[in-house]
Amino acid sequence: MRVNGAKAIPMKDSHKEFYEKVLLKKSIERNRYQRAKILILAHSGLNNSEVMREVGVSYKMVKKWRSRWLMGYERLCGLTKEKEQEYLQFFLKDNPRSGLPKKFTDAQEKAIVALACRRPRDYGIEMTDWTLEMLSKVAATEKIVESISSSQVDRLLKNADLTTS
Repeated sequence: MRVNGAKAIPMKDSHKEFYEKVLLKKSIERNRYQRAKILILAHSGLNNSEVMREVGVSYKMVKKWRSRWLMGYERLCGLTKEKEQEYLQFFLKDNPRSGLPKKFTDAQEKAIVALACRRPRDYGIEMTDWTLEMLSKVAATEKIVESISSSQVDRLLKNADLTTS
């Protein structure tokens, strides 16, 4: 079916119903809502530019999700009803991203922030204020981490949710 020059993406009624229910949820992540909306509008035959304007996302994003749907559609149609529902839900999720995993655990990061909130004298250091270099050395000495650079300590403290009273 073509509407406005765009070829509608194929979608079973059960798929459309699933994504329409997703759109009706009161609490849903924005990216999941946008993806479901893109698929339903692409199924209705709107072209990428029209979907882009309707959903308020980039043209590239619309192309990506239309293409992703088309690549997975054949597989989706071969699944059992139960597996189909799982796949439809899974389909809206982000793919794993490339890159290195986090170097430090949340617990380690919290321990370094807690360390920075204490006084250097609590650790036998005759200073009134921490330096980033000294924090990195004490974090290693206290076996919070094996090693950490002063620039990593700086980034960690800048990103920490700290409030002062």
